[in-house]
Amino acid sequence: MVDPLFIFIAMGAVGVLFIVASVVMPPGSVPPASQPPSVTPYPTIPVVTTPFTTPTTIPTTTPVDPNRPYVDLYVMSYCPYGTQAETVMKPVVDLLGSKADIRIRFLTQVTGSTVDSVNSLHGPFEAEEDLRQACIQKYYPASFWTYLARFNSQCYPTSHTSSTASTCSHTVMSGLGITAATIDTCSTGPEGIGLLRADQLSSAAKGVNASPTLFIKGVKYTGAMSPNAYKQAICKAFITQPTECTTALSSTATGATGTC
Repeated sequence: MVDPLFIFIAMGAVGVLFIVASVVMPPGSVPPASQPPSVTPYPTIPVVTTPFTTPTTIPTTTPVDPNRPYVDLYVMSYCPYGTQAETVMKPVVDLLGSKADIRIRFLTQVTGSTVDSVNSLHGPFEAEEDLRQACIQKYYPASFWTYLARFNSQCYPTSHTSSTASTCSHTVMSGLGITAATIDTCSTGPEGIGLLRADQLSSAAKGVNASPTLFIKGVKYTGAMSPNAYKQAICKAFITQPTECTTALSSTATGATGTC
């Protein structure tokens, strides 16, 4: 028979243990040995929903001054209609050259990194002259349009081989104080190729494939080919027209029209 005193003492001990356990671990808690380790959740990664698109056109570089129209005349140096367009444009350049960015761009196909990889409609001598003119436009912009005028009158009619075109070009350069060595280095190396390649990208972006083609502030010109008509079209592209726009130029159109 169990002593009643022993039972009383045992029950008291169990009660004490229950009280201690209640204080250390409140009801509903899990013993430390069975509690899962804490895990720091990954940060939420935003989902990009805008699809990536590849540019399909070459952006046009516009002047810093929005009131300075940019004018691109696409030609081939031995295209008879292209040289006529240059002749028509020169009085406009003389009048507005300090107010607008008027430049020549050359229509070629560049397939490599050498002069031989430049294809121009009228042959290698034209490709070589395109390169020379592109380099003169870069290094001697103040003399460029006078060079064009003299080349077109002195060289274009008779110099139709690489040798004769080069000789005549160098004679014109000498008369204008253009350093031939600078132009030769540019036109026979990667720099000249890069200039024509940039023109090729520009013409492709605008869909230009004929000489001459004129763009004024990114818009194709389809009007008459006369100095005054060119001037009026360019003057309309100014936000505020300069006083030079009131000057009348010749309204006589070229005798022959066409494209190469």
